[in-house]
Amino acid sequence: MQNRILSSSKVLTVTTVVLMLLTSSYSTTQQETSASFREKLLKGTWTWDLDSNSDGASDSADLWWEHVDAHERYLVPKNDAQLAILKGKVFSNLSLRDLRTADFESTRISASDANPVLDTGTVLAVRTSDGNYAKIEVIGFEPLKSSRHDTQKYHMRLRYVLYQK
Repeated sequence: MQNRILSSSKVLTVTTVVLMLLTSSYSTTQQETSASFREKLLKGTWTWDLDSNSDGASDSADLWWEHVDAHERYLVPKNDAQLAILKGKVFSNLSLRDLRTADFESTRISASDANPVLDTGTVLAVRTSDGNYAKIEVIGFEPLKSSRHDTQKYHMRLRYVLYQK
């Protein structure tokens, strides 16, 4: 092989391209690492504002964990938030880019005993009412601890990452 010396203008051009690529890659990485991993117990019949991680304020809520009765329940997007089910996706492998390109809908997702779409292991994308993105994985469900009710899937345990603007 023969070594060649590049002219100074070609070296400058190559250096500029490499720096542009590194800078572009760094901003994406920075956005992704600024997101924090959390766990959440979404209580039955409660709403949740992902942007502030607050429960119960329906005017700013992104999601409502609706219970019709002991066997029928839904995860409902609120206040212009949207959901997408990410079938076959691994929670830890999802990037912000994956979330931005998800097929979002404003329809509720069933976790009812008959034909549940939402169950342990389900992975979701959320576009919040504030325009942020989140990835959510259903870790499991917890029963209602009450002597009057026998509801096994009352509370939903989630793992999530919120990507803020």
